Amino acid sequence: RVSWTAKHGSISISMECVNADAPQDEPSDLPSFSLDLKGSCVEKDIDYPGGWIRTFDVGSLSECLEKCSMNSECVLFVVLIGKQQCLLKNSDHEGPTSFSFIAKAGSRAVKMDCLSDQNKKTVNADAPEDEKKARKHQEIDEEKHQKEKEKPEETFDLDIPGSCMEIGVDYPDGFIAAFNGISSLSKCRKLCQGEASCVRIVAIPTTNRCILKNSRHSEGTKVSWAAKQGSISISMECVNADAPEDEKKARKHQEIDEEKHRKEKEKPRREEEKEGTFDL
Repeated sequence: RVSWTAKHGSISISMECVNADAPQDEPSDLPSFSLDLKGSCVEKDIDYPGGWIRTFDVGSLSECLEKCSMNSECVLFVVLIGKQQCLLKNSDHEGPTSFSFIAKAGSRAVKMDCLSDQNKKTVNADAPEDEKKARKHQEIDEEKHQKEKEKPEETFDLDIPGSCMEIGVDYPDGFIAAFNGISSLSKCRKLCQGEASCVRIVAIPTTNRCILKNSRHSEGTKVSWAAKQGSISISMECVNADAPEDEKKARKHQEIDEEKHRKEKEKPRREEEKEGTFDL
């Protein structure tokens, strides 16, 4: 108490003392978010990358559970507590990890098949049967991913050259549909051309997956799960602009042919309407 800082009225604090007094409860920075599902089915700070379907803003775990229950593809959901976001996942998801940015930010992961009909709203944390089910489902999931690793690798052709390819870039949201077993960029592009609202494709060569996007997609990012898997994004507007002259002509003839067939279909109807009229 005789140093010059002490004489100036200094205040000293031990971090050990502060940490000892800190509350040890669940995260409380967002009191409006309800962690209303408990038990072994709720995996804390765990993420299952990939298999993304949709993202919702939610206020509780049970609300995210309800969103997943209403989607036939949803097999699990991951909640990002800090942002109050609910991520629905299909069966294409990867194995559990605690090292993704979502897990490190404070997440909760729940598998739908772990929840029984009797405990969908409230899971009993102390029930031994639930813990057995959770372990069983985890073993099944690990076996599934092991089999996936043992499958022979499929090839993926990068057959759309030019500056339109954005490698390692994803455009989240704006989801239309996703297709597995796609072997080339051109086949992914063809699927997009068959969808009137499709403006962009995001292909993941490592999993032979093609994702179609509409104009409501977000800006490009290199930190999403798709981007980290080496996704390739292509704007249909860019591809059409770079198309060779022969390809443009072919598309033009196709449009003319489609218009011709449309008129042929309407011709009998117009003749019937004409026969049904008479002069007064």
